[in-house]
Amino acid sequence: MLRCAALVLAAILGIAPAAAAEPGEPGLQIWVNPGMFSHHEKDDREYRKKNYGFGVEAFFTPRHGILAGSILNSNDERSRYLGYHWRPLQLPLGGLRLSGGLAFALIDGYSDVREGGTFPIVLPALSAEYWRLGVHLIYLPNPEHSSAIALQFRLRVW
Repeated sequence: MLRCAALVLAAILGIAPAAAAEPGEPGLQIWVNPGMFSHHEKDDREYRKKNYGFGVEAFFTPRHGILAGSILNSNDERSRYLGYHWRPLQLPLGGLRLSGGLAFALIDGYSDVREGGTFPIVLPALSAEYWRLGVHLIYLPNPEHSSAIALQFRLRVW
């Protein structure tokens, strides 16, 4: 996990200067979240629906951000994640901003995937932000077990 995290961090640091804010765009924003709520397509297993934890997101522009955190996953196991969130689709509506894109991340803690080890994942996500409040609607693909849709509430602290 540490080696993979170092590679992702190096890639993120390489991307960050290129993602500098353009004139008229907000600068650095820091968001925190308490985990997420998930709903699984197949409910034949006992999945945890309240995935509590703590996450931090740093957006350099509305389109480019990094994320890291830890949650109690749907298998009731501790997961840690680190990734890059790319949101090329932007729709500003006055004080409301809607966006869409992909999160590319490394995550661990699922005993039924690589014996709990780290693996890469791509997550399609839609976001809405208003003032200091935000929400992500995230699709969590899992072809072997049960894909899920997650709702994550966020608070901007910077």
